[in-house]
Amino acid sequence: MENDKTNENSELKAASDKRKADIDAEIMALFEKIKTKIKPATIDTANHQMSTGEFYTMLQEHYPEAEYLSLSELYDLLKDSGYKYELINGSFVWLVKKN
Repeated sequence: MENDKTNENSELKAASDKRKADIDAEIMALFEKIKTKIKPATIDTANHQMSTGEFYTMLQEHYPEAEYLSLSELYDLLKDSGYKYELINGSFVWLVKKN
């Protein structure tokens, strides 16, 4: 009986780990798609500024696959992908160049 419970727990964990890996892959694919439309920019090349919340809302509205992305994951993805986070007029914003 205990062995069945251990096997069941192992199977549930494996399924959960696979789903997380699938979600991570979906998020990375989504982010690559986004980067073709909204590119990292500098203060000199940016034509738009977005807060993390604005970026998140835009993703949720236009990309249903973003439903699993948290604000902190979005922040990390943006930072790791070369997007600049700057203090402008008293607010922290991401500097982007929209196509």
